[in-house]
Amino acid sequence: NCFANELTVTNKDSDGNYISAHGGGIYSSNGKYFWYGENRYSGSNSGVSMYQSSDLLSWKNLGVIFHSSDIKGDSGEYFLERPKIIYNKLTHKYVMWFHVESKKGNYKSALAGVATSDALQGPYHFKYASRINKGKPPINGNYVGNKLANSVNKKYSKEGQMSRDLFLYKD
Repeated sequence: NCFANELTVTNKDSDGNYISAHGGGIYSSNGKYFWYGENRYSGSNSGVSMYQSSDLLSWKNLGVIFHSSDIKGDSGEYFLERPKIIYNKLTHKYVMWFHVESKKGNYKSALAGVATSDALQGPYHFKYASRINKGKPPINGNYVGNKLANSVNKKYSKEGQMSRDLFLYKD
């Protein structure tokens, strides 16, 4: 068992560099832990980083497993947020979902992105980014800024619902 008050997790990897894995998660596989998340460095390293540990204390940098520059669409350059990874037993692929925004869109894109890989450690290959539930009205009561999401999303329902912070559930 692992209790937060018994651990001191470092903010640096085994090479002494700061860990860059914002908004992601930890995946456990074969006795090892894989910490992944947003790599917020600019340039060619922007995307999703992954780190590996056997004790949740020391982390080896495995590099960028998906690059933001691999996201394709009509709006030029994109960035991603909040990556989440699950394994699909039917396809034998790891599936990464993430929030996608255009760099010039002022947070108006609000797309859900998908990339897949044969291995947890990548590389991941971009599949698509789009709004979800196209043509369907919103069902939640969350707020966007100071406006109820339902009223904000209604004007976009023809395009599909906005996707921002993502959580995945696999049963």
